[in-house]
Amino acid sequence: MSGEFKKFENEIILKLDHEVEGGRGDEQYMQLFESILLDCASEFPDISQQIENFVNLVKGLLEKLLDYRAVMTDESKGNRMSCTVNLLNFYRDINREAM
Repeated sequence: MSGEFKKFENEIILKLDHEVEGGRGDEQYMQLFESILLDCASEFPDISQQIENFVNLVKGLLEKLLDYRAVMTDESKGNRMSCTVNLLNFYRDINREAM
């Protein structure tokens, strides 16, 4: 993966985190985002695998962020802690603990 694409990926991850934290985004947004980028990937066969990997990464992040946002109003501390751990593990698994 090129350094420029990695920078782009990091920037999108950071922005998505802030947007979802700010109350924006939902399941429909995630599906639309995935659909648009996968359609785009088919037009660029040279980097389509990179784009598909990126889409899977972002989709996984959005799922975790939306779950996290949903449980922040939950009375159960266990549910909140579980979502927090899932999100932190996701960042660790993609080598972005600093985010």
